[in-house]
Amino acid sequence: MANGKILTLLSANDENCSELMYDENEKNNIEVIELEKLNEELKTLQVLMEPYNYKNTEIVGSVMTNDYPVKPKKSLIVTVAFVTGFIMSIFFVFFLEFIRNEKKHQLQ
Repeated sequence: MANGKILTLLSANDENCSELMYDENEKNNIEVIELEKLNEELKTLQVLMEPYNYKNTEIVGSVMTNDYPVKPKKSLIVTVAFVTGFIMSIFFVFFLEFIRNEKKHQLQ
């Protein structure tokens, strides 16, 4: 009778060990798959970072900076605004004159 209990315990222990080994193998397989995915992603990123993959870029020279900030040219802005306003006002006067003449011709 003691031998039967021992055999039962041994068989139960063997089943538990086989389940643990199966779970451990499955865990290892999942880890291997994840590592392969990460390695593929790493290879892809390395290929993208190679110099010939920089699209439409070219290093021409070193960066040059001014010691003084560039200021807006106020006199140029005022002059351009004045000339543009003057030209637009002339066109506006001609346009108003054109509308008045058209109204006169329609009434006659």
